[in-house]
Amino acid sequence: AVLETRYQVGTVRRIKILSRSPSAYVRRVLVEGDRGKTVLRGDRIRTALGGIRSNLFTLQPVKFGPGREPAPEVWLLWGGGWGHGVGLCQVGAGSMGRQGFTYLEILRHYFPEGELGTWK
Repeated sequence: AVLETRYQVGTVRRIKILSRSPSAYVRRVLVEGDRGKTVLRGDRIRTALGGIRSNLFTLQPVKFGPGREPAPEVWLLWGGGWGHGVGLCQVGAGSMGRQGFTYLEILRHYFPEGELGTWK
């Protein structure tokens, strides 16, 4: 409903991911309806698609309506997490800290292959 009314595209016929960042976050989405089309960017994607929490997702049409050219009525979004995509869970790291783990132990837990160094 948000797509139909806020973006004046009418009944949504197609949603297509146009581009992703190097870390696979969705950057641009094309929404086509029977009365027009729009390209959504950045955080507007999350709002327009029902308030999803991250732009790290895939999109698949799963239910098609009747007619000569059936249009999807339902799209399935598979989320890839809520974070920044670097591999550290802020909630988990906070919990480890409260349990007495040091910052080095927490970093080693999340990045076992990583090395700590200094900038010069």
